[in-house]
Amino acid sequence: MNKKNLTMAAIAVTSSLVLFGSIYGGKIYAESADSTIQDTFISTLAQKLGVTEEKVETALTETREVIHEERETAREAAIATALENGDLTQKEVDILNAMHEIREEIRTKALQAGERPQRPGSLVDMVDELNEAGIKVTEEELDALHEKIQELDLGFGRRGEGRGMGMHMGM
Repeated sequence: MNKKNLTMAAIAVTSSLVLFGSIYGGKIYAESADSTIQDTFISTLAQKLGVTEEKVETALTETREVIHEERETAREAAIATALENGDLTQKEVDILNAMHEIREEIRTKALQAGERPQRPGSLVDMVDELNEAGIKVTEEELDALHEKIQELDLGFGRRGEGRGMGMHMGM
């Protein structure tokens, strides 16, 4: 197999593994306790594909970002459609977008530190974060929005399991 085909195979296998992991809730990137597993995974995959560990790590990072961007696009489209159809109010959209920004900030900081992103703690924590961001919301309103998101099937996890749109936090 020539180098180009080998690289393409590595990217295809890596993409499949990342997609599989994201569908089933697994994470290829790891917490410090899992770093040995991640290192072993990357090393073993690189050996099997006959490429460097750096190529595998690059492919994983690029694939993770592509999947993240695709989810972003789908999230934005679903919210826009729900707003246009009258299924969500502008305030609910503002809450969802603010929650998303909070999660993204947490994700970015964790990834920059080489750590696994964590979700905000509890419903109360999220309400506090939203209120600090200028989005005045109560626990009851957030609970009602969570139920609405589930009823509208706007979650992006497997049907019936995810909380989608960031509504998984502390709920």
